[in-house]
Amino acid sequence: ITLESAATRAYLLTADSAAVAHHHQARAGRQEAIREVLRLAPRLDGETVRLTRVLQERVNAAEPMLDSLFAGQVPRSRYLDNIPAQSQRLTDVLDAAAAVDRAIGDEVDQSLGQIRRTQVISAGLTILFVALAIVATAMVANLTRKYLDSEERFRQITEAMHDFVWLTDPRFSRHFFANEAFERIWGRPRADLYDNPGILLQSVHADDRDRVRHALE
Repeated sequence: ITLESAATRAYLLTADSAAVAHHHQARAGRQEAIREVLRLAPRLDGETVRLTRVLQERVNAAEPMLDSLFAGQVPRSRYLDNIPAQSQRLTDVLDAAAAVDRAIGDEVDQSLGQIRRTQVISAGLTILFVALAIVATAMVANLTRKYLDSEERFRQITEAMHDFVWLTDPRFSRHFFANEAFERIWGRPRADLYDNPGILLQSVHADDRDRVRHALE
């Protein structure tokens, strides 16, 4: 779970597809771990199974937003606006994972009778788990700060330019950013461009529209 979170933050900073691959690799490992616990359900008490299902539900609740981010359906800027909610969701997942860990630890204590040895191992795992969570939290804050600083520099540069600069998806069907030059050249607010991406072509002379559309494609 910690590796998934770190990979997500790396993607927010770099948009590197390798970060997405790392995230999916970590996700696959986490899914396999949960399946293994549930496979052992007949040998575990009901509380452990219940806590594992709670963990699974909380993790599943976080995945649609991430999948939309990686698929380009949710802009990185919009995802960053929801960082507080995403961080709370991660905290809930970590709490659920810790509860599962404790429940399994209790069963090991009762089954093997090696209370002292198990407590030492559990303490070590808990310390490691907390350390990883702290590292992940620090990475989130650092990467978010770098991303926001980079975006601010980008906006300062583009807003100072006289030429029209905009960010769009590969199909030109959604526009995520336009500098102030759009309003000066097109004579209408940028919000119109976001609401109606076709404005760009509508403003081209009819005789040139097909040629411009072909060039964009």
